[in-house]
Amino acid sequence: MTIIDTYYNTLYPQGAHLPCYRWTCAPDVSVGGSILGPEDWKHLRDDLGMEAVVNVETEHDDEGKGIEHLLQCRVPDDGSPFPLDYVRQVVSFAKVHLSAGRKVHVHCQGGGSRSPAFAYAVLRWCHKLSPVGALEAIRGGKGDVLKAYGMHPYHISYISSVEGALGQ
Repeated sequence: MTIIDTYYNTLYPQGAHLPCYRWTCAPDVSVGGSILGPEDWKHLRDDLGMEAVVNVETEHDDEGKGIEHLLQCRVPDDGSPFPLDYVRQVVSFAKVHLSAGRKVHVHCQGGGSRSPAFAYAVLRWCHKLSPVGALEAIRGGKGDVLKAYGMHPYHISYISSVEGALGQ
């Protein structure tokens, strides 16, 4: 539940001026914004110990960045419920890699909406946290920045779709 990296996401226009964060919500699960390229992936792998990646952003593709264990379930950040099969793919992928002792990094473009919701799914399914426990783990990582995660209409939709996918 600590910030492990702060950087400027130069892949989108306002990113050169707005910090992005990467943080842990469990010892083996981290969340954040875009992986900028092969060098950024090398930093995540070598310096932060990440080994498997879930990319849920539509804005940028992670192919060609040298990520050996990669799942891309790209969803728009428009408040639409996540496809149930995407949620299930993410938790299945995470379970395989966490069971193998690999750390899993879940990211979207900015790290503030989609990736926390998919990390919430991983915490619920793989770590068997309660809804409250998973939400607190997500909120705890960025302190004041995400203390209200789950209150925005998009977040409510995302968490509801995760719960629907995990409950079926």
